Amino acid sequence: MPKLPSEPKVKYGANFPAEFTDLDIEFACIQHGGQWSMEWNGETKTMGRGLYEHYRNAQRLLWPDDDEHKWTELLLGNIVNNDVSVILGASDTGKTFSISKFVLTDWWAFPDKTLWMVSSTERRGAELRNWGAIKQLFNSARARHPSLPGSVLESMACITTESIDDKNKVARLLTKGIIFIPCKVGGKFVSLGAYLGIKGGTKNARIGHFGDETQAMQRSFLDAYSNWYGKQYFKGIMAGNPMDLEDCLCIAAEPVDGWNTWKDNEKTQTWRSKFYDAAVVALDGRDSPNMDLPEGSPTKFKYLIGRKKIKAVERTHGKDSWQYHSQCTGKPRPGAMARRVISRQLCDERHAFDDVIWGTEPTIRIMGCDAAYGGVGGDRCVAGHIEFGKDVDGNLTLACNPPVIVPVAVSKKGLPEEQIAQWCKDYAESFNIQASNFYFDGRGTLAVYLGRIWSPDVNSVEFGGKPTDRPVSMDEFIWDGDTKTRRLKRCDEHYSKFVTELWFSLFYIIAAGQMRRLPMDVAEEGWRREWRKVKGDRIEVETKEDMKLRTGQSPDLFDWLAICGEGARRKGFEIRNTSNTEPHQGDDENWLEDELKRYMKELRKTQLRYA
Repeated sequence: MPKLPSEPKVKYGANFPAEFTDLDIEFACIQHGGQWSMEWNGETKTMGRGLYEHYRNAQRLLWPDDDEHKWTELLLGNIVNNDVSVILGASDTGKTFSISKFVLTDWWAFPDKTLWMVSSTERRGAELRNWGAIKQLFNSARARHPSLPGSVLESMACITTESIDDKNKVARLLTKGIIFIPCKVGGKFVSLGAYLGIKGGTKNARIGHFGDETQAMQRSFLDAYSNWYGKQYFKGIMAGNPMDLEDCLCIAAEPVDGWNTWKDNEKTQTWRSKFYDAAVVALDGRDSPNMDLPEGSPTKFKYLIGRKKIKAVERTHGKDSWQYHSQCTGKPRPGAMARRVISRQLCDERHAFDDVIWGTEPTIRIMGCDAAYGGVGGDRCVAGHIEFGKDVDGNLTLACNPPVIVPVAVSKKGLPEEQIAQWCKDYAESFNIQASNFYFDGRGTLAVYLGRIWSPDVNSVEFGGKPTDRPVSMDEFIWDGDTKTRRLKRCDEHYSKFVTELWFSLFYIIAAGQMRRLPMDVAEEGWRREWRKVKGDRIEVETKEDMKLRTGQSPDLFDWLAICGEGARRKGFEIRNTSNTEPHQGDDENWLEDELKRYMKELRKTQLRYA
C-alpha cells in the first residue's frame, strides 16, 4: 500500500515540509529574508516574523541553556539589521560570545554558499577568544542537533562542509565555511591582504567577516572593507575594547560628526559611524545587566562585568585612566586627543603627507637608527634616512624616506650590535651618507662596534638625558623675572626629559608646515603617544613601557624619526615660527605692565560703586 503524504507543518502563516524540525523552519524563514509575501486567492499573504525574530528563535533552539538579557538582544538586533557593525565594550560584556553565536547561526542557515572569515591577532590568543568561542558553540550545538553540517579541521583552523584532507590547499576552503585568519604571524602584522579579493564560490555567494581585538590591528586592517563592502551580500562585524582614539576600533566607530561631538552618557550607547555608515554599539560596564539589580543582591550573570570589578579598577587606576575606560566603560576617554604629541588633523592640515619638489640646491641626508636587539621586549630595530633643504619655493623643508626594520637575530653569526653596525654601514654607503651624518640611540656597546666596523664619527642621541637650553620654538615666550624682559622659552624650562624635547621638536616641525613625505605608519605612532604635566609645570611624554601597555605598540618608528630630526637640527635645520603672527615687537620692558593695565581697566567695569 503506497505511503500517504504527510500533512505539511504550518507555522508563521506558512507551510513547511512535514519532515522539517523546528530548527529547519527557523533556517528556512531566515533564507526567505525573515518575512515574505505570497498571492493567495487574490489576496497578499505575509509570512514570517522578521530576521531578528528568526535568528533569535534559531539561537534558542541551538543553545537553549544560554542566558538572554538586554545586551544580547541589542547586539543581535544591530548585527541582523546592518551591513557593518562595530561593537565597543568593556571587558566581560559577552560581545565575543554573542557575535560568535550569530556567525554560526548565519552559516548554518546558508551552509552551501556562505564564507565567514574570523580574524584576531595570533592563533594562540584567538583560541581563548573568538575562534575558541566558535568551536565551543559548534560542539555544543552539534551535540544537541547532530544533523547540523560541518566539520572542524584544527590543522587548517576552519569549519567546512567539504571533504578535504590536510594535504589540500587552503584555497579550496575559500568558497564556503568558517575560516580563522591570524592578522599577526611571528610577531609581524600580515593583516587581511591575502583575503581581499575573495568573491565566494557561487553566483549568490555570501561573505562575512568577524574581527575581534580590532583595537590591536594596524590601520591597513580597515582597507579590506573597501574590497568587500557593496558585494551582493556582505556583513562585517568588528569588536574589541577601545584603547585609543586612533586605534582601528575607534577609527571604525568614529561618529558621523566626529568624536568631538560625542558625549558619554554613562549608559550603553548606539550611534552611526563615518566608516561605511556602520552601526556602533558601546556596551558600558556601568550599565551592565548586573547593575539592574539592587546593590548587595547576588550577582545574576557571573560572567558579566559587575560592581566589584568596576570599583577595583577605579581604586587602582582612577576614573581618568585608560584602564578604567577600556576595561570598565568600553568607551574612549573624553579629551584624550588633547593629550597627544601630534594629531592626524594636524598632519593633514600642514601637508605632512604630501610630496616635496626640491629646489636647485642639494639636500642634506641624515640617517638614524633606533636600536633594538633581536626583538627584546617586542621592540623593533628601525633605521633609515631623511633629507632636508630648500624646496622649489625656497622653504626649508624636511622630507622622510620609509624606514626599514633592521634584521637582527640572536641566531645569526655575530652579536646583535655587530649585525646592526654592519647593516647601517652598508645602508649608509648605498645612499652616500657620511658617518658624521649618522645618529643612533643605543647602548654603549653599539657605539664601540659602529666605531670599529664603520667610523668613530657617528653620533649618539641619548634619549634618557636632560633637555637642552635651545628655544622650544620661535614663538614660545616667557617673562624673565631676573632680566625683566620677555624671551624665548628654553627646552629645559618646558620639558622634563630629552625624549620629550625630541618628540615635540617633530610636533613643531609639522606645525610649521616643514614636514613632507611623512609615512603613515610613523605618524600613527606619533599620534598615539600621550603627554602630561609634571613637577615644575613641565611636559613629559608617557614612557615607552606605559605606551606599550596602553596601546600594545612600541613607538619605535617615531623614535627613529625623532633621532633623525635631532640630527637634522644639529646639522643646521631650523624650525620656523608655527603661527602666522609675528612675535611681540614692542618694548620688552613695558609689555607686561601694559597688559596688566588693560586687565585692571576691564575689571573695574564690573565692580559695584556706591552712589
